[in-house]
Amino acid sequence: MPAIAPWQPSWTAAEQLAVSLLIGAVLGLERRAAHKEIGVRTFGGLAFASTLAWQLHPGNAYVLLALLAPAVAALNLRSLWVDRSLELTTSVVVLSTALLGMLVGTGRGLPAAACGVLIVGLLAAKAKLGRFANTVTLGEIRGALIVGTIAFVVFPFIPPAGIGPWTRLDLRAAEAAVLAASAVVFAGYVLFRRRPIPPAG
Repeated sequence: MPAIAPWQPSWTAAEQLAVSLLIGAVLGLERRAAHKEIGVRTFGGLAFASTLAWQLHPGNAYVLLALLAPAVAALNLRSLWVDRSLELTTSVVVLSTALLGMLVGTGRGLPAAACGVLIVGLLAAKAKLGRFANTVTLGEIRGALIVGTIAFVVFPFIPPAGIGPWTRLDLRAAEAAVLAASAVVFAGYVLFRRRPIPPAG
């Protein structure tokens, strides 16, 4: 049975530019809502220019990306001079917008749009994420590291079949069960710790 290739829309150059402009505009809307000076036009134009540069020649897009470095540095120096603060989040969003525009230019508009939505979601949840980060304990970080080690370090090296007298035992299935149980227990602990049960009476 032949493998089914994932669906990838075939967009024209004009459609790619429109998608890129929309992604940049949405990111700019979020930055403008956060009371930043650069907004829809700047981010939309940056994404549009990145896609257009890639369509003309990939080297042009890399040059544009390199030119963003002094622009981002100037943005942070101005903010540091005026407000005594750095525009690190906006700087990351600027670079991400350029990269997403390049991604659209390569024909991967759907992944670029998905990444744009995720970025906007993270930016919109800044306050909640900040409160959550301030309440995380060192023990919870260690627990997350243990679960991550099981998932991404130990699990890939486990053979699919048993070893020695345990040839009938599916080691990967057993490890997956342990990982799932650990993740559920850890997530339940974090959720219940965030919402303590009120005392009776």
